[in-house]
Amino acid sequence: ATLSHPLLSRDYGFTQLFEKIETDLKNREPYFEYETAAVVQQLVIDIFRHEKINQVKKSPPSRTVRLKALLAEIDEKYQYFDLTSAASFIGMTPAYFSRLFHISVGMTFSKYLNRVRVEKAVEILKSGEDLSMTEVSLRCGFDSIRNFNRIFKKYTGHTPHTLPKDFILPQRLINLNDAASNPTMAECELIDSSDN
Repeated sequence: ATLSHPLLSRDYGFTQLFEKIETDLKNREPYFEYETAAVVQQLVIDIFRHEKINQVKKSPPSRTVRLKALLAEIDEKYQYFDLTSAASFIGMTPAYFSRLFHISVGMTFSKYLNRVRVEKAVEILKSGEDLSMTEVSLRCGFDSIRNFNRIFKKYTGHTPHTLPKDFILPQRLINLNDAASNPTMAECELIDSSDN
């Protein structure tokens, strides 16, 4: 909450409170800091109880904040996400979300999701867990072994069966572009419309 006006409607005993605080600071009696803090706190409480205040409304999280939350969620639950569920998570239609995601992240949502799934598949394969390729592909959210093999090779250059033990997938670097949620784009030019 904030005060709706900078001028207070009454004195609240400022002069006496200031003198008391000044005396306490000079005398430095035991626990004077706590007493001073309590006096100031009581003053603030009195002001907010008796003055007109404005309630501050929390604004909804920005698109960038929501996208970061989505990316974190996908990192944990990658096998369950698709375009529709991601759009729903953000609260947008799939078409609008798809455009926003591409502008913000720099790649399509399906490319991003496939990249995350391949990363997880590489982790599983390198862990030495005794799983069939079908189990790995299903665990990572691929709908078929054929699709898994094709996408895996596209991102790694290897099939899942021929992945070298020392293979390291280049790190996924995402720098969200705030321009996607900013109507004043960097490439826009302000035009003076005055008749000077």
